[in-house]
Amino acid sequence: MKLFTIGGFKEQRKRIAEAIDDAHKRLDIPLAQILVVVPHRADVERLCSEPIGDYSIVPWHSRDEGSVACGTIQGTKGLERLAVIISNMDDDPSRQLSYIGASRATMFLAAVGKASFIEHFSESALSATKTSESSSSE
Repeated sequence: MKLFTIGGFKEQRKRIAEAIDDAHKRLDIPLAQILVVVPHRADVERLCSEPIGDYSIVPWHSRDEGSVACGTIQGTKGLERLAVIISNMDDDPSRQLSYIGASRATMFLAAVGKASFIEHFSESALSATKTSESSSSE
């Protein structure tokens, strides 16, 4: 799990691009298997308005093999992807929505948002991630 605490929308786009790079280039996950989930439709529209880094981000209903799909947490409920990047810029994010969004990932998960959102990912999850990273580097 990768966690990115950010302050603004410009930094949000940069960190999402980094997470896509990790999933696509480092883990060789196809772009069609990467999903960016956000809490609001307006967030989808804002993120899809222009490429993020080198990547075309498209709404879930317009997804294709060469693009990263973006949808709301509720709109993608029940769907899984190899890589999920969950991003939330709300001042008071929903813990339940955070976990619903995070549960879409089967191989790679990144969380991008304000500190109040990143805090929803418990210390036990962080400890498990650190243990996993230590084991894989040995």
